[in-house]
Amino acid sequence: MHIVIALFLSCTLLIACGDSKPQPTATAQGDPNPQYAGSGACQQCHASQYKHWETSAHAWAMKPSPGPHAKADFSAKGFVWGESSSAVHAEESQRRTVTLTGPDTDPSTYELAYFFGKQQMEQHLVMFPDGRLQALPFAYDTVAMEWFDLFEDDPRGRDQWGHWKNPGMTANSECLYCHTTDYSKGYNLETNTFETTFSELGVGCEACHGPGQAHATSAESGDVSAVLYATPTGETLLDTCASCHSLRRLIREGFTAGDALLDFFDPILLDEPTYHPDGSVDAEAYEWSSYLQSRMYREGVACADCHDSHSGELLEPAADLCLSCHENSFATQAHHHHPTEPAPMCVDCHMPTKVFMQRDSRRDHSFSLPNPQLTVEFGIPNACSDCHATEPSQRLAETLASWFPNTSARRQQKRDTARAFEQGRNRLPTSIPSLIGCLTDCDNPISRASAAKLLAPFADRTEVSSALLSVDPSEHSLVRNASVWAVTQHHDAPPADALPALRAALSSDLNAIRDNAAWGLRFPLPEHALTPENSAELARAYEGWIKGQLAEAEDPESHHNLGLFWHERADVDKAIAAYETAIRLNPAMIPSHYNLALLLVEEARSEEAIAHLRLVVDNAPHLAEAAYRLGTLYAKQAQWREAISAFANCMRSDSQYPGALFALADAYVQYDEAGAAVYVLSSALKHEELHQEALLGLVHVDLLAGDHDTAREWAELFASEYPEEVQDYEFVLRALGRTPRNPE
Repeated sequence: MHIVIALFLSCTLLIACGDSKPQPTATAQGDPNPQYAGSGACQQCHASQYKHWETSAHAWAMKPSPGPHAKADFSAKGFVWGESSSAVHAEESQRRTVTLTGPDTDPSTYELAYFFGKQQMEQHLVMFPDGRLQALPFAYDTVAMEWFDLFEDDPRGRDQWGHWKNPGMTANSECLYCHTTDYSKGYNLETNTFETTFSELGVGCEACHGPGQAHATSAESGDVSAVLYATPTGETLLDTCASCHSLRRLIREGFTAGDALLDFFDPILLDEPTYHPDGSVDAEAYEWSSYLQSRMYREGVACADCHDSHSGELLEPAADLCLSCHENSFATQAHHHHPTEPAPMCVDCHMPTKVFMQRDSRRDHSFSLPNPQLTVEFGIPNACSDCHATEPSQRLAETLASWFPNTSARRQQKRDTARAFEQGRNRLPTSIPSLIGCLTDCDNPISRASAAKLLAPFADRTEVSSALLSVDPSEHSLVRNASVWAVTQHHDAPPADALPALRAALSSDLNAIRDNAAWGLRFPLPEHALTPENSAELARAYEGWIKGQLAEAEDPESHHNLGLFWHERADVDKAIAAYETAIRLNPAMIPSHYNLALLLVEEARSEEAIAHLRLVVDNAPHLAEAAYRLGTLYAKQAQWREAISAFANCMRSDSQYPGALFALADAYVQYDEAGAAVYVLSSALKHEELHQEALLGLVHVDLLAGDHDTAREWAELFASEYPEEVQDYEFVLRALGRTPRNPE
């Protein structure tokens, strides 16, 4: 029995938008897409909308750097970055460059390419020779007019994935989709390079309305009705917004306005530590996940009911906007219990801000009730403390409860769900009843879906599998997707009662759901488990799942997942190739090194396996099984000194690891250190959890040493303490002078 390390890390796309001055139509990188006309083509017929858009955060999501549009002061030579690094701007043959020096950066000059944002900050990108656009680790505060270190609270070394030169800060993968229109990543796995293209810098008209060349051409001909150009509405519009305003993993390229979110992305939900247990954001997660939790969403209040669709600005000042739907009584002291001069704004209590990237503050869009008791019980920030920072949270909670006794049940329900989510993240079985309750009764789809994902570790329990398998196919697609995912998170073939649900998921209209079903059905299945029609659907779903992983082919985790898939499909060559690719992209992929070593052992490639296991043991000493397997490989090659070291490492990590004590003692004997073996085993006799293995080891060691009398004494002691197990050990029977039981 061996452990294969599964890895499903979700990659995210980052965004840092801001508004600024108008800019002419952006030039395209790469060959223009003939289906896209560019935002400039919309201006003649839609002048008002264009005027609002051209100064919006969307229009200014990405501009040439530094250019006439940037506010960043590159003349500030030697400004401090991190501990002692500096950046100096220079102009060279019409090129704009930045030179970096510092403790983890050799003095290097890079060509500036683009920048993100304007409203609160600018983050600039530099071009690398392999087509990568790397985001610099410092940004410019356009309000304070100063440079600042983006990672002041999170220093990143050169060997870390998130260091500014490494893939975690490669804008082609992490940012550009949401900062351009008609984006194509253009990643080449073989060369590990990018040939990225887009039709327009910034989020242009066609990013939200879809390709518009045909419509523009029909307008030029005087017959605009020849090609209608419908704007997405309802859930379709929300999916279009969510394609950027959410945290998610890419599973297909080519999303255009009007497409279904789950055909191209698999969103990160509230089960992840990106969110506090109550669903409020803890890391950069944008607005969609919060909005889906809100009463606004449930009542059909859409983004455009508060924001101008083209400028992104509020339709009215915040205080007036809230009262356009809510009763005027909410704006009185009787409701908010604060002085009326100055009067607090609704958003200060119901849309508290969270600061990302050091300077970028954004409002929470779940429109939740202030709940200081969440701080008391879980350490979750609360809106009251934003103004009353010195007041104890318990006192704030008591005051709020006295002001609003009629909402205490709603606040308590929020805390109960937060407790279930926190326990679920820690895989505590006590969370199960509440999570099942949330799966069926929580008032929003993202919480129900998150509860489904948190139930995954307990899916082998009857009540949990029953709840997950009972999710109706007509449920919200997020809940359906999460429930299918949850029942697939097993290390063995799916139980028989899960097969009907997984078969049904194969015919889903959404790629994400079919992909998850394909993963769950990756194992060899019992005969007659699938009809011929199911088998054809599964073959297509396998192709889709692989395509989904390769949508992020630059991400080593995708190739690790492919290794797991091909291993279960018994295609060892493809599994080995996938793990090797993951390691090529990131040599620090410890799970891939480990799983690759297991396959190499099966292929009798011991020397290669040893090299990978040594790396695992050196970098992840807590993995006891890796050290044990390394020891067994050394033992097979009679490299006893190395075997002793590996088995000792195993026991340091897990003193009770099965077989490690016995193997360590045997290695000592083989290395002609029988005294050390006896000492280790005798010491272990004192520990109840090691006592049995220590006795067996002493019998074995004395037999090897030729001390049959002592071996018999230890064997007799073993027989007296474990009489039912004597027949299981041939060497114990030999020490006792007994004949082994006939295996027949």
